[in-house]
Amino acid sequence: SWTPSARRLFSHIHPELWNLYRNPVELLINVDAQHWNPLLQSDDFLGQYQQVIRAYDRYMSPDRPTWFRERFPDYNGGPIAYFSSEYGFSESLHLYCGGLGILSGDTCKSMAHLGIPFLGVGLMYRCGYFQQVVDMDGSQHHIYRAHDFSRDPVTLIQTPAGRESWDRFLLRVP
Repeated sequence: SWTPSARRLFSHIHPELWNLYRNPVELLINVDAQHWNPLLQSDDFLGQYQQVIRAYDRYMSPDRPTWFRERFPDYNGGPIAYFSSEYGFSESLHLYCGGLGILSGDTCKSMAHLGIPFLGVGLMYRCGYFQQVVDMDGSQHHIYRAHDFSRDPVTLIQTPAGRESWDRFLLRVP
C-alpha cells in the first residue's frame, strides 16, 4: 500500500472499507465474496490489478538495477542492520507514535529504493502505540488496541525447526 497505484486499486475494491481500515489485509478479509463478481468482470479493475502486480514484481526482482548494485557490483557482505524502537511504514501497522517512527520508516523505504542490503530490527508490541481520544469534556483518553497479527500486513518467520514463531515477524517493505 506504499504506492499510489496500489492504494487506488485497494480503494477501487471497496472505497468505504479502504477508508475505514487503510490496511490491505483487513480490507480483503472483510470484502464479501459476491462483491468480487463485478470487479472481476471489469476490464478497468483487471487492468489496474495487472499494472500493480507487474510494477511490484519488477520492483522486487533480485535482478533489478539499483544505485547500490551500480556503485558496488562486487559487494559480497551481509546486510546493514538498522535498529529503531519504532517504524512508521504504514498507518495500517501501528508500530510508531511520531517523528522517530516516520523517520525510520522513510529510511527503510529509501534503502529499499536504492537497493542497499538492509535489515531493520525493532520491536512489535502486542498492543502497539496508543491512540489518543479527547472526549466532549476535553479529557484525554488512551486506547490501546491489541494487534491481531493475522490481520496485519506481516509474515511470521519460521524457527530453524520449521515452526512459526509468534515472536518473529517479517515485514517486506517494497
